Amino acid sequence: MATPRRDLERLRVRIVRDRKGRVVGFQDPDKRSVFISRADATKRLRINPDTRQVEDSFGNRVGVAALGLPGRGIELLYKTKMASYRPLAADPRTYNPKPNEEILERTTFATKEGKVVTSETSYGLGEKYDPSKTGGRWRRDASKALGVPEGGRLPTRDLKRAVLYKEYIIKRISG
Repeated sequence: MATPRRDLERLRVRIVRDRKGRVVGFQDPDKRSVFISRADATKRLRINPDTRQVEDSFGNRVGVAALGLPGRGIELLYKTKMASYRPLAADPRTYNPKPNEEILERTTFATKEGKVVTSETSYGLGEKYDPSKTGGRWRRDASKALGVPEGGRLPTRDLKRAVLYKEYIIKRISG
């Protein structure tokens, strides 16, 4: 009995663009091309080792901006509350969140295997952005993406090379 090939095991994804070339979303070609979330699509994208570009399963180039939150934001309805996510255009250090808001720092890394992984850091409801409180978490996530062994260390400039995209988001809870 033959073992399945590794490239057939992974889930596939296709980027969808409109006529002007703007990203509309991502589809799962193996499930009647239904649209999937950016979070699910990001896990299926790969880095082409020759061009160092993010690509879908069909070799189509995916710009790193397509990995971010849409400019209009998104809203999620829960049983008793609603959460809206909006990109933060200003410097996160100057933003004063309200008691029902939190700042999220979303960083997308390229792993040494060519995968794309995302890490999210929340600073807490009503808490100001302070990278000195969570720098260790960023360092751990970047090291994990690069395959640094437990207890090993790389200089920060080497860890920053693994960053594909970084964005700041305001999460507002209402209801």
